[in-house]
Amino acid sequence: MQRRWSILFFLILFTLPQIGYSREKVRVVSLEWPPYTGERLPEQGTSIKLIRQAFDAAGLELEITFEPWNRALFSFHSGEFDAVAPVYSSRGKESSCLISKPFQVSPLGFIVLKPNEYTWSKLEDLAGFHIGIVNGYSNTRAFDELVARKVLTVDVANDDRTNILKVAWMRIPLAIMDRNVFQYLMAHDKRLKSAANDVGFNPQILGEQELFLCFQPTQKGARLKALFDEQVTKLFK
Repeated sequence: MQRRWSILFFLILFTLPQIGYSREKVRVVSLEWPPYTGERLPEQGTSIKLIRQAFDAAGLELEITFEPWNRALFSFHSGEFDAVAPVYSSRGKESSCLISKPFQVSPLGFIVLKPNEYTWSKLEDLAGFHIGIVNGYSNTRAFDELVARKVLTVDVANDDRTNILKVAWMRIPLAIMDRNVFQYLMAHDKRLKSAANDVGFNPQILGEQELFLCFQPTQKGARLKALFDEQVTKLFK
């Protein structure tokens, strides 16, 4: 009898660490957007590193999936994921999702053909140009509103790499892009080597866009958002 109790006691002790390490998983869908996000990047990108750090501090486990951006949005709105990231604040107004506190900043501007530079006092000054954008991406609210009103003319590509090549090949005069993304692609993407001496980032910044998580507009989404926001305030402010 004593031997049975010893075995039972040993089994209980053996299972306790496993129980202690069981954490709630938060399923987040993202895209390939280096250096911010990417399946093969160190720590899966600077944004994912920060997101994981905040969830870890909240006692939650991040489970990240990478999909093309439009598919990622579809998967999120279909309810497959708890959140989608990173997004600009305008995404919350478009989709009625719950926007987190900002955890990072994206400097947004235009890539241009060297040695060209463009200056403007208001965005309407660019009305005569065909401006490259990426399908499904939000830009600044002012820019997107002018596009919707057909004040600005855009040329849509599937990704930032394509827009860099379009500018290099003089198919369009400029394209809107995150400066960090541009610098990363030019330094790491061999397919852009031929464009390295032709394309540059325009000195005038369009704006700095804060990056957020977009949570499901549900009771669970609100709880996860509150936990994430609490850690963002503690860790990144």
